Amino acid sequence: TVASMMTEEVVTLPDDLTVEEALHIVGRLEFNGYPVLQDGRMVGLITTNDLKRLEGEGKKDTGLTEVMAKKVVHAHPDQTLDTVVLKLAQRELSQLPVVSRADDKRLLGIITLRDVARAQDQAKAALGRLARVELRLKLPRLLLGDAGAGRGQRAPPRSRRRLAARSR
Repeated sequence: TVASMMTEEVVTLPDDLTVEEALHIVGRLEFNGYPVLQDGRMVGLITTNDLKRLEGEGKKDTGLTEVMAKKVVHAHPDQTLDTVVLKLAQRELSQLPVVSRADDKRLLGIITLRDVARAQDQAKAALGRLARVELRLKLPRLLLGDAGAGRGQRAPPRSRRRLAARSR
């Protein structure tokens, strides 16, 4: 689920910043998008690329509330990672804020493509371990045959099995 892979410590920006002030803060960071908060509640989202574009357009003194995305595509903690991947792909995004299902202004975390990739890697590793355990459990049966498997006994050679079957 999203809750198991999201990052809870999110870098956010207050809504009263200008483009220039926001760029000064995010310029040292490696993230792409930043939820914008007003009184602790998410009111929008702005990306580093948006901030750079706006600065290039001479809008460095513009307030974030004027230029941020106000309708933010988001995820909920109980959603599957497949749902997140679909949302990210459909909108060509690299991350989604995670918000409460009861209150979509209450920011709980953020989930990124990197988080989803990490989850897939963990799932593949777990499947690999499971396959090795399963093989270890099946190997004695394969080597010893079905008779005696699991009881520490060797299966009788085939010739003795045939003789025992004929004498019944």
